[in-house]
Amino acid sequence: MYINNNTISQLPTWLSDYLNKLHGHDELINHSGLDPQHWDTLFNRLSNLTSEEVSSRDIEIRQLLQNGNIQQESNHQWHFDPLPFMLSKSEWHQIEKGIKQRTELLNLIQQDIYGEQTLLTDGYIPALSLFRDKNYLREGFSLPSNELKLFFTAVDIYRTPSGDFKVLTDHCQCPLGLGLLLKNRIIARRVMAEEFAECNVRQIKGFLRLFQETINEYTSYMDDPRIVILTQGIDDPNYNEHAFLSTYFGYTLVQSADLTVRNGAVCLKSLQGLGKINVILRWLPDHSIDSLEQTEYSLHGIPGLLQAVREGSVKVLNPFGSGILSSVAVQRHLNQLSDHLLQEPLLLSQAAYYSVEEAKTLNWSILECASYKDTSIKLDGRRDADKIKKLITEAPDNYYFYDKPLLSSAPFWQNNELVAKPVIFRCYALTTEHGIEVLPSALCYSNDVNGYANVSGLIKDTWINAHDSGKSNEPIAPVPVKKEWM
Repeated sequence: MYINNNTISQLPTWLSDYLNKLHGHDELINHSGLDPQHWDTLFNRLSNLTSEEVSSRDIEIRQLLQNGNIQQESNHQWHFDPLPFMLSKSEWHQIEKGIKQRTELLNLIQQDIYGEQTLLTDGYIPALSLFRDKNYLREGFSLPSNELKLFFTAVDIYRTPSGDFKVLTDHCQCPLGLGLLLKNRIIARRVMAEEFAECNVRQIKGFLRLFQETINEYTSYMDDPRIVILTQGIDDPNYNEHAFLSTYFGYTLVQSADLTVRNGAVCLKSLQGLGKINVILRWLPDHSIDSLEQTEYSLHGIPGLLQAVREGSVKVLNPFGSGILSSVAVQRHLNQLSDHLLQEPLLLSQAAYYSVEEAKTLNWSILECASYKDTSIKLDGRRDADKIKKLITEAPDNYYFYDKPLLSSAPFWQNNELVAKPVIFRCYALTTEHGIEVLPSALCYSNDVNGYANVSGLIKDTWINAHDSGKSNEPIAPVPVKKEWM
């Protein structure tokens, strides 16, 4: 369905109004119009809906989302959109290939940084830049090499005005959003069942099954293994997601107070006594893992955990120290590292980085400024120019510049109409013994308030065309341990 005046006139008013108003860098007009076949079936279904029916779906989604949440106020962090986003086979193939390559590269870098450090001695990563980064944790250098392999990672990508995909952020410590994506897919299958069936959407159940199987491989030789999900607790804004994943996969949800280290083993406290833990799927940042060895004390840390990892009595996923992979010390050199380690160019590149000295000769209106020491500082080169000048004058070594990401927009349902919002796609990758697998969907979200690094605001279910034309009646995912989440 090529989007032209004749096509628009055949669509319902709520959709045609959006298409008529749009201009600029939009997914529906500027990019999907180049390869629109994957939208055809969805548009045909949407053309039969009135705005009242779309609003009715929106209300139903809100009601379904509210069920099962621990904290009611957490519902305000996000809203699931009643209309999906679609990516074509060719687009997804490009993204998937780039994510696999990038994950392989990050794995090699992680193992070298906390291993032989040849990338530092050969000058591919400046040692001074790496060592002064707070994400570099020297405690990780003493971990066994088999404890440095990434397990589950995420990457935020966006589409540039030219149509290419670029990376915004890598999430290698405890990537959030999988629970939201799964919730969204379950709700979408219920609310948009007919559209889902006719659009021949790729299912995610295979990835979820592989996720569990990969974890189970670490305990395959054990008679009664214990696997837990470690969370900060109910005060964590993402606690509902942690609780959902715990119930879905059948793993025990624990906090640091529930665990203790005895004789080099991590144990779960219970009325029956202490039970040895074999695998910890952590949703805690690096700095909150072990309050005994780390310099920054944290109430959420487990004293002695790192020593238990060294002794091989417990497996922590993702590995300790992986936060350094998202830092500027590594990210600004990824193109060169790809050429060196993989002997091929990076398929999904990120924004170019500049030192303060380099940025003095550049146009600040297309740049953003950030701090090495305080990751919350992100200043617009045009809007905050005076503030930036003051900061870099006082401490030029504390700041750097990078190209401002120009995010594409997509339609979201708000106040009974479609509005254009900037979008980011969070994609997930799993590193197994047999290679890297990418979840065949993405968390499409728009966040105008808290910045594009946080998953909150508006969320869409992302549909990827299946490779075959046959329809499937299989469920979207393995049946959860507790079916009330469905």
